[in-house]
Amino acid sequence: MKNGALARRDVITYFTLAATTQMMRILVTGASSPLAVGVMRQLLLNSDLELWAGRHRKAIPLSDPRLHAIDLDLEKSDLTETLSRTPVDMVIHFAGVTHASDEQQYWKVNFEGTRRLAQAAHGCAASPVDWLAEISPQSS
Repeated sequence: MKNGALARRDVITYFTLAATTQMMRILVTGASSPLAVGVMRQLLLNSDLELWAGRHRKAIPLSDPRLHAIDLDLEKSDLTETLSRTPVDMVIHFAGVTHASDEQQYWKVNFEGTRRLAQAAHGCAASPVDWLAEISPQSS
């Protein structure tokens, strides 16, 4: 069994159980990353999910009528305005800087951008938003 395989299956099981009562809307940030694409591919196996894929610079290599791409820049976007148009039940947060020559960029995007995203998601939601985040260590 590969590292993380059990955890991924547990997450998919959670989505399967949580989504049985209504269409669940999930925002996936960093949606063009290989990890996010793999998670979204698995999530799309569940017909009761609608995915809003936040991308920054790259296209998302998936196609499905329930997959909606939105431009999302954690540093510059008006996240409250963006999320007010697409209210979600859950955020799966993969976006972040993993390689930068300016160390302040890590702070601006990975901390400040994530904080802004969480505030916007909770502020725009009709009910509490579930939150999952993937954390990458800073390279040294």
